[in-house]
Amino acid sequence: MNAKWIGFNSDTVHTNVDVGDVFGCYAQYYRKAFTLKEKPVKATVKLSALGIFVAHINGKKVSNDYFAPGWTNYSKTLLYREYDITSLLDTNNAISLCVGDGWYAGFLSIRGRFRYGKYPLAMFAEMNVTFADGSTQQIVSDDSWKAGLGAIRENDFLGGEIYDSRFLHSEISLPDFDDFSWDKVFYTEDHSDKLIKIDYEPVIEHEILDSSLVSKNGNVYIYDMGQNFAGVVRLTAKGVSGSKILIRHAEILDDDGNIYTENLRLAKATDTLILNGDVFEYTPTMTSHGFRFVEITLPEGAEIISLKGVVLYSDVQFKGDVITSHPITNKLISNIKWGMKSNFIDLPTDCPQRNERLGWTGDTQVFASTANYFANCNKFYKKHIHCINDDIENGIIPDIVPFFGVGAKDSTGWRDVAVILPYYLWTFYGEKEYVLSCLPLIDAMLERQKETAVDFTWDKANYNDWLNVDEDVNPSVLTGLSNAHCIKLTAELKAQLGVDNSKELEFFDNVKKAFTQKFIDKDERILGDTQTAYALAYRVGFISKESAKKYLVEAFNKRNNHIHSGFIGIRFILPVLCELGLTDLAYDLISKTTYPSWGYSIVNGATTIWERWDSYTKEKGLQIAGMNSFNHYAFGSCGEWMFEYMLGIKPTAPGFKKIQIKPYVDKSGKLTSAKGHYESINGKISVCWEKQENGFICTIEKPKGIDAEFVFENVTKIVQDNAVRNDFDRFATTTTVYFNA
Repeated sequence: MNAKWIGFNSDTVHTNVDVGDVFGCYAQYYRKAFTLKEKPVKATVKLSALGIFVAHINGKKVSNDYFAPGWTNYSKTLLYREYDITSLLDTNNAISLCVGDGWYAGFLSIRGRFRYGKYPLAMFAEMNVTFADGSTQQIVSDDSWKAGLGAIRENDFLGGEIYDSRFLHSEISLPDFDDFSWDKVFYTEDHSDKLIKIDYEPVIEHEILDSSLVSKNGNVYIYDMGQNFAGVVRLTAKGVSGSKILIRHAEILDDDGNIYTENLRLAKATDTLILNGDVFEYTPTMTSHGFRFVEITLPEGAEIISLKGVVLYSDVQFKGDVITSHPITNKLISNIKWGMKSNFIDLPTDCPQRNERLGWTGDTQVFASTANYFANCNKFYKKHIHCINDDIENGIIPDIVPFFGVGAKDSTGWRDVAVILPYYLWTFYGEKEYVLSCLPLIDAMLERQKETAVDFTWDKANYNDWLNVDEDVNPSVLTGLSNAHCIKLTAELKAQLGVDNSKELEFFDNVKKAFTQKFIDKDERILGDTQTAYALAYRVGFISKESAKKYLVEAFNKRNNHIHSGFIGIRFILPVLCELGLTDLAYDLISKTTYPSWGYSIVNGATTIWERWDSYTKEKGLQIAGMNSFNHYAFGSCGEWMFEYMLGIKPTAPGFKKIQIKPYVDKSGKLTSAKGHYESINGKISVCWEKQENGFICTIEKPKGIDAEFVFENVTKIVQDNAVRNDFDRFATTTTVYFNA
């Protein structure tokens, strides 16, 4: 018995929704009642839909996930989710799916609705049941299913949803629900050839945040969740049947204390609850918002009983953390993690609040190393690599993945994702066969760069060093350095995999020669004199240590020792400063609170990483509303430095089987201690250093099976596994080092 793709059109509303309509229409409800001869010993169900679904069996949710089955380029790949439903089944049963617009038919960015397809929001189901005697039964989606409407009256992933609690939702999956008047379904186009299962973490509920009342003006209440995040509210309320509660979301308040929504652009970020006369608990399921503040407009006689914030993100397991003696740095670490959570909604996005929320590959690649230190992102990024493979054509990678006809392609710093993601999956998890399977993607991207080069140089960088502060990099300089970085990483990766890398080595040498001839003068000064150019040029080996140090000091001095780099350069600045012996400057930058700096956003109330260094300044106020997110993670890529340089944990073999411990402590005294850990696939590695009266003490803990190289200068005492030593045992589990930095 083969499952079919089925759909229905309830009325002309579904066919009359326009591409520019911010809201879609009714969610579509599908239902099937069925009987089993007895309770099964094993039952699973495969579910998919064009759109996103919530499934119930016998009145209970099939899963705690949100936004299943996930976002892909639907013309290439359709995902399904498989669930164990053994405990939900009895002899008399029913299953229902509520299917909403999601990414398939919902409003996406500036291009509106239907970027992948239109209604009906077809669905697919295949249930396999096994009984105690070994016999089986299968229930599949076919023309015996019924379809109709329920509580969700309008829905859009960006816009929000309208939920009428006078109608039924989960109750539609009860066996005795009367579906006599419901419509018959019809068979739609068969999508089974595109249907696959990818093993990656679903979006689920995580933290539940309390709210506090900020203000009340008539029947309008404003609440503060205390944290900018992505998710929904959980509102418990009561009131007259048919009356409406309006719920609006915002990241910040304006100067008058009202919610500021201009930066949301066309995202309405509005949910509506229609009351049924009883106490009702409402949690939206077809939408997500990026917000801290909630404005609730109550109808007369209605009452809010409880209001919580439900934090949603993909269920990656957090494995690393850092804490220091410095409050601003600690808040920065918190902001990085919250920015990551907010933008891990099924795929790595740029922001969670406005009408964008897209898989910008530049943001993805620059943050990938940081993300993998904080959490196990192996499966999460593998799913995204699948999406990149769906969208690459002739080595050209869209700047937004999944691609839906919006955005440029083949951009400097954005296409780098094809190299960066596989490189870091190898570094952190060491799955050789998987990374080998990524080589065609890497090779295609680099071959494209070779074909488009003119004498091994390039002249275009679509976004430059995005959102830098008055410090654009010469396009040829930025593209040459960015491409060289990718070529160099690929050569390193192939060498570690045991794959011939001679083409990459030759390509790199040719790029270096051309770059040196055209963009570096006899004194090793780089055209444009920018922070990003010098940091990246040193990282790829185009200039000497002496020149890099000299010119970076100059570049920072002329900026009053403030960071001016953008998205592409930002992750290289702090590591390179440490490698050049400018650790004091690195700690000055990380702890600074004047504009532009990470700390500037913090002293101005940030609880996540801002999109721009100047999302708000005291002199100019708010930046242009058209592009001003208060929850982007790209500038949070400094998290990588915190693990690899502040703590000093660096892998020297895949999966951290071998590591180097070389902490760059703060001799300037801004930070007097730092501690943290990273739980690798080969075990947990912890480092804690602290400034003492006569120097520093550093304690390292790790599994005995991890080979560690310890790099400390001016060591005065070594204690390993409770024994005083003259040198280091690379396999000791606990090492305490006393040293003078």
